[in-house]
Amino acid sequence: MGFGLRPWHVLPFLHKVCGPSLKRLRILAEAISRQPRARYRLLIVIAAVLVSVYAFGVLAYVIATPEIGVRCVFSQTVNHFYSEFLDPPDQEPMREGDTVVAVAGHPVKDWSQFMRKLTHLLGDPAEPADAAMLQKAVNDKTTESSHLLIDGRHVVRVDYQRAGDPENRLRSVWLKVGPTPPVTLVPSILWLLLKIGLFVVGVIVFWKRPGDSAAAHFFLLCIVSLGAFIGGYHFAHIVTQPALLIVFMTCALLLPPVTLHFYLVFPRAKRVLERHPRWVLALLYGPALIFLLLMLSAYLRLQWLYPSGASDSLYEEAVAVTLKELLWETYVYFVFAAVWYVASVVSLLHSFFTAANAAEKNQVKWILIGAAAALAPIGYTLYLARFYPEKFGGGAGTWPMFTAS
Repeated sequence: MGFGLRPWHVLPFLHKVCGPSLKRLRILAEAISRQPRARYRLLIVIAAVLVSVYAFGVLAYVIATPEIGVRCVFSQTVNHFYSEFLDPPDQEPMREGDTVVAVAGHPVKDWSQFMRKLTHLLGDPAEPADAAMLQKAVNDKTTESSHLLIDGRHVVRVDYQRAGDPENRLRSVWLKVGPTPPVTLVPSILWLLLKIGLFVVGVIVFWKRPGDSAAAHFFLLCIVSLGAFIGGYHFAHIVTQPALLIVFMTCALLLPPVTLHFYLVFPRAKRVLERHPRWVLALLYGPALIFLLLMLSAYLRLQWLYPSGASDSLYEEAVAVTLKELLWETYVYFVFAAVWYVASVVSLLHSFFTAANAAEKNQVKWILIGAAAALAPIGYTLYLARFYPEKFGGGAGTWPMFTAS
């Protein structure tokens, strides 16, 4: 280098000129390094507000959605029938196992078509009529009438086939269009009230101890469990609403890893999480995110298929394949969820035997007892989901999961 200048001759000059700037950069870097925790807390608070709005939004949507008293899940097969929707009430009611063929004169080829038809009943044109005309339509099985408006009340004809009928005769029944039966809202309202209590506890703890990882993860667990239960219980209503269903799918898939994550940091972080945080988090949340992408892909394909102009054979085949894909993805994810739950119990056992004091051990003991007691209802729900998906989708797992939660 010219003029006898060597590289190390420049170092004192650089230190003198750049030293203050480097110090400011280091302070800024330290401040930025603390930002993720603050952003994480802010995201949890925002998520809590959004999931609360979501829960009340689902309830409001369910209350506003028209009902005809026929419950079908995953197929056109009737899982439950509310006889109070019969109009007139002296008709022969539908039975469990019957197959819906048409609603208000519109053919129903699959479950999604059935649900979509329900949401549009009040907006469809109806024929003005009176009680005498309705009775005539009930008695005349060849009538072309299918949607009547009587004193502001919508009454529709549902065509169906009786389960076990060797002749497969087409039958019909007239049903009034009304609000969701209040009895079906009881579990979700009760659970929402209980969850509000937990939310209050979570907010207080999180507010007083914002730097406590266990408090943050407990609050996050409250958030995803609320979205998963409210959306799951009213799944049959929200399945045609992408925004509501996607929130439910996200919460339901995140619930197992978030639960395990909480037990890994409560009452204090496990050594494996402190030593290998990235690997542990990848194993925790990786499968859930992968399955979320797969299920979202399948659901969005279904959304694209329904309004498409495909021929009947192509349409039915594509829908059947996509629904089967979703079903098997759900079954496989149940296996991961079961593994995470067992891992949660193991983590609790480890916390119990390594507790630092009696108070800490007592806390873990009661959580462990609750987790062990929940094994039976959770196992029963998984059994229903695998071997009796229609009953599971029809709400047979509601009270077991309510008990487990």
